[in-house]
Amino acid sequence: MSFTHLHTASGFSAHYGVNRPELMVEAAVELGFSSLALTDRDGLYGAIKHIGACLAVGIKPIVGVDIPVLNEDGSPLSRVVVLAHGRDKGLGWGTLCAVISSAHLLGKKKQFGIKRSVLADLVSLSGSCTVLLGPDSDVGRATLGRS
Repeated sequence: MSFTHLHTASGFSAHYGVNRPELMVEAAVELGFSSLALTDRDGLYGAIKHIGACLAVGIKPIVGVDIPVLNEDGSPLSRVVVLAHGRDKGLGWGTLCAVISSAHLLGKKKQFGIKRSVLADLVSLSGSCTVLLGPDSDVGRATLGRS
């Protein structure tokens, strides 16, 4: 049976990951993984190195971002992982870049993150990304009784 980690941070995510993307890919090869995701916090900092390392050894690269989601008033809501779909002529990558750019633009004015409505619009318009709701999302916290 195959397993793919979909929420992993490299050393480019200070305090959340420690290894370079190339070392993570080497470990994935040793473990027999056929694919590996890289979801650095708040940006695509290690994505290019991750993609290159995966392609060099025949592992399918998955790229995403771990990003805060804000309410419409700018207050913090949760964190989610946004994964790009592949084989769509760069549409998924472009959507990820738009998500991160929107968060950084808003972060210059107030708290860093992307408003829920903006994220929903970007992802639904392109159809090229998947949003993962984990235990740090508002839905995850509510499910675990920690809301």
